[in-house]
Amino acid sequence: MKSVTFNGHTVLISPDEVILDVLELHRLDTVSQCRDGYCGACRCKLLAGSVRYVKEPIAFLADNEILICSAIAESDIILNTTAS
Repeated sequence: MKSVTFNGHTVLISPDEVILDVLELHRLDTVSQCRDGYCGACRCKLLAGSVRYVKEPIAFLADNEILICSAIAESDIILNTTAS
């Protein structure tokens, strides 16, 4: 198990779980639309840790941004939502 800290809330995640699915399961306030890495609505700032993608996103990502709809934690991670 790994930990995901999202906007100050920490939850545990299994090695094969998509981050967005786990955050929604724990009723954390997330934003998403396409769930495939196309739209970028679920964009978050990766403050610490590393992820890999189930499906490589095509939405534009700035440095240290990830799309939680298709990302899997490879280590303990810390995320914050990005400013709109």
